[in-house]
Amino acid sequence: HKKQRTYLRTITILINKPERSYLEITPSRVILDGGDRLVLPCNQSVVVGSWGLEVSVSANANVTVTIQGSIAFVILIHLYKKPAPFQRHHLGFYIANSEGLSSNCHGLLGRKLRSPHAGHRGQSYISQAKLILPTPFV
Repeated sequence: HKKQRTYLRTITILINKPERSYLEITPSRVILDGGDRLVLPCNQSVVVGSWGLEVSVSANANVTVTIQGSIAFVILIHLYKKPAPFQRHHLGFYIANSEGLSSNCHGLLGRKLRSPHAGHRGQSYISQAKLILPTPFV
């Protein structure tokens, strides 16, 4: 019996406060729209931030998203040099610091908060996952 896994190609994070920000992460780029729109390639290291949101890209390795200094997500970038036909570049989603998140979080984020191994029973690719973050609970 093989372990089924879920793979993500796009992760979208919407943040409503203190300012509305939209963040879309794929294995090749990060789009940050918080008033000004920035497109950051994932093959270069860069750190940008404003309004309590910091995005740090480590070239071809990971993207760290920190919200108000207390909530941190790490998105690992999984790239294949010579992929087999069934292999796709994908992302891994991890919660580095959940301090400040409400226990009312639901969806992918709520599932990750309650059980870091939940949802790993089949193998499938998901084209997009959205995390809609409420006002951080402090």
